[in-house]
Amino acid sequence: MAETINCHTRTEKGTSAAQKLRRQGLIPGIVYGHKTKPISITVSETEFLKIWRRITGKQVLLDLIVHKNDKKTKMHGFLKDYQHDLVDRKFLHLDFHKVSASEKIRMAIPIELVGEAPGEKQGGIVDQILREIEVEGLAGKLPEKITVDVSALKIGDSIFVSALKLTDEIEILKHGEEPIVSILAPKKVEEEVVAPVALEEAAVTEPEVISEKASEERRKKKEEGKPKEEEKPKEEEKPKKEKK
Repeated sequence: MAETINCHTRTEKGTSAAQKLRRQGLIPGIVYGHKTKPISITVSETEFLKIWRRITGKQVLLDLIVHKNDKKTKMHGFLKDYQHDLVDRKFLHLDFHKVSASEKIRMAIPIELVGEAPGEKQGGIVDQILREIEVEGLAGKLPEKITVDVSALKIGDSIFVSALKLTDEIEILKHGEEPIVSILAPKKVEEEVVAPVALEEAAVTEPEVISEKASEERRKKKEEGKPKEEEKPKEEEKPKKEKK
């Protein structure tokens, strides 16, 4: 389902009129394109901010509901351009480009993964390489998103662009050999365990060596600090008495 924006036609134009609308929480804008005269509109700032993050930087197809008096007209279009204040970042003006449902256009369609891969249960890592893919087709036939089922993928398996099944009215503008998602093998546990074990061994062994060394040094210092015993002088030999 496309994002919907409610637009209300306006007759007031000019800088002062635009400032007045902004104070009322409205953003001035315009809808143009596909053999249609430009329509001056206003959009609720609150409503626009709700979808802004989802459409910014992308060519997202929108459902524009244009209210004029008591009538509503539905149009398809894109946010073509916008202006915002450089200080407070508030939106000053919005430009919407209208397209016909039968008009062929190019746009990027988001890719959504569904299912649970057996490879992930085995410890593998799901690596989504493509998160959106550019296609060409009729504006009214383009899907909001493309789902890719990964429930059959084992470790080492991949799904490529060529596996996508879309209608004949939609052309994928991406090489078929490009991978969309792969199941990567888990990292080896040994590499993570060896290093800590080595550190633990070093932590246990090293203090013991230092302790013995320190003990030996203390013993030597202790011995060196002891006063050396003075050597006792040898007793002089008494002269032997001469025999008479």
